[in-house]
Amino acid sequence: MVTLARGPADHASCRSPPQIRRSATTRPAARHLADLEDGAARLGAAVRDLPQDRWSARVEGMRPPEHPA
Repeated sequence: MVTLARGPADHASCRSPPQIRRSATTRPAARHLADLEDGAARLGAAVRDLPQDRWSARVEGMRPPEHPA
């Protein structure tokens, strides 16, 4: 399941303890990029493995109406 954040305040890093947020600012850009690439690869694998019947789910975004996902 993919969950969309409803805004910046819903982002996980906004709820992280200050020491975790500070440590993220000291990480090299290459580490952030590697994390992003890893997450994208895992998401891509999950999407590829999703059975065809699961693509007919109805979802509602931030504004109605529902639409097929």
